[in-house]
Amino acid sequence: FYVAALYFVIAVHGNGGTVYIVQGTIFTAVFVAIAWGLENAAQRAIRRALTISDDLRRRYPGLQLRLNRYTVTIDYAVRIVIFFIAGVAVLEAWGFEAMGWIVSATGERVLSSVANIIVVSVLAVVVWEVASSLIERRLSENGEGYVPTTRARTLLPLAQTALKIVLVVLVTMVVLAEVGVNITPLLA
Repeated sequence: FYVAALYFVIAVHGNGGTVYIVQGTIFTAVFVAIAWGLENAAQRAIRRALTISDDLRRRYPGLQLRLNRYTVTIDYAVRIVIFFIAGVAVLEAWGFEAMGWIVSATGERVLSSVANIIVVSVLAVVVWEVASSLIERRLSENGEGYVPTTRARTLLPLAQTALKIVLVVLVTMVVLAEVGVNITPLLA
């Protein structure tokens, strides 16, 4: 395919087409190499950042398992951002106006909506994990003689379920509003 494209560009544009193809190819190779290096460095940094100390592991026994649940998701999210930026750079190197679309009104609206959805979703996950961790810690018996009361064992899981429902509804409403669905009837 590359050879056919090179031949076509040379046939149409002459030797100026060769410069265009070589320049685009070099920039593409550079941007892909940079993206690959950034992605590998980001994976190592995420794994290092999401590994907790032994002291925290003793104080919060389930915390490392909770963090491990999100490691893959964070890896994919960072990978998507890195390769999106690299893709825009490659498109720009080949003469497509990718940045022109991004700074246009439509591009800004799409990116703003995506950013709002991501921020609300991350905040909901953080609230859920903190609350869930506190509730589980309160419900567990520790070595210091604490035993949760029957009332706590009944009400805390109920509060945990209620919080989950509230967070799911709020995030769903925000997502629907960001994609353009009129949520006013849902609020009434």
